[in-house]
Amino acid sequence: MMPELLDILRLCVELTGIALFGMGIGVQPCCCGGSLCVFCLDGTTPNELEVTIAGLVDRDCGNCAALNDTYILEYLGEVPAGCCWQFAFDETCNFDVIVACLSEPIALGYQLEVSFGRQGPTSDVITFLKSLGSEKPNCGWNELDVPVTAQIQTQCDDDSATCTVSAV
Repeated sequence: MMPELLDILRLCVELTGIALFGMGIGVQPCCCGGSLCVFCLDGTTPNELEVTIAGLVDRDCGNCAALNDTYILEYLGEVPAGCCWQFAFDETCNFDVIVACLSEPIALGYQLEVSFGRQGPTSDVITFLKSLGSEKPNCGWNELDVPVTAQIQTQCDDDSATCTVSAV
């Protein structure tokens, strides 16, 4: 193919999201400049998620408010748990990572889970979970509210915590 035609086809793919893989076009149709994810409606997902946490307060740790922040999570790819994003940070109140995973547990439909945890063994977890229904979701979220659902830790009180997720 002529280079000009390839450039036009690549632009069409970027604007429409229609795959032209059979034609040897190396551009993947992606939401938000994203990557492949079989759990998303169009088979793609953003490379980054913006996750905003608010409302965590101290319980046994004197620094839980430091976890109330906006994080940019990088896409890890499809893993056994689903399509996941992660951001690692310096340890605060026994947490050093925030992870978001889109999955489809058997009979539960699609769900997005955002969790604070620790890289390596830990018993401390704060989890936010949003059920997204039985249809594959459009993964271009914009300020999706993800409610807190589980607390397996004593460091921070998450009773009033909130989590919002947006595609970047």
